[in-house]
Amino acid sequence: LVPLALALCHSVGVRGDQAGRPVYQASSPDELALVEAARALGVVLLSRSKTAMELLVLGEREGYEILDTLDFTSERKRMGIVVRCLETDVISLFVKGADDKVTERLRPGPPALLGAAPDTFTLDMEHLASFANHGLRTLAVAHKELAEDVYQQWAQIAHKARTARGARRA
Repeated sequence: LVPLALALCHSVGVRGDQAGRPVYQASSPDELALVEAARALGVVLLSRSKTAMELLVLGEREGYEILDTLDFTSERKRMGIVVRCLETDVISLFVKGADDKVTERLRPGPPALLGAAPDTFTLDMEHLASFANHGLRTLAVAHKELAEDVYQQWAQIAHKARTARGARRA
């Protein structure tokens, strides 16, 4: 899931094609490096518009409808994107950002859902703490599938919040 998250959760644009490879435009070298890393791992961003993305995932084309974007801010120190996979109709939230900002919102799930041993979550948190103690900044990535009704409820709340924020600025 990490390469998929890196290929979906960003603000990188795609312009044209050069020798069979998409040419990326990014306002941040970090964003560009992460999309390039996803490409090196077999998940290639082929195109992006305001409402959709197309990826090549291990040789198979996949389309995604962009349902919402939660932009990165220096206060939040993370960004997120909600997408619907056009092939499966599954809605997913992908988040990436500073490890402390992402992990404070996580909770361990049942091992069968995580696909890992029961203590993996704890071990991961210990590793992140160790990295921080050594002064290392760590990027964390998270994913959650959303039921349609859960997404619709959240979308209504998010829309009201954005509308209220816009009204305060005016």
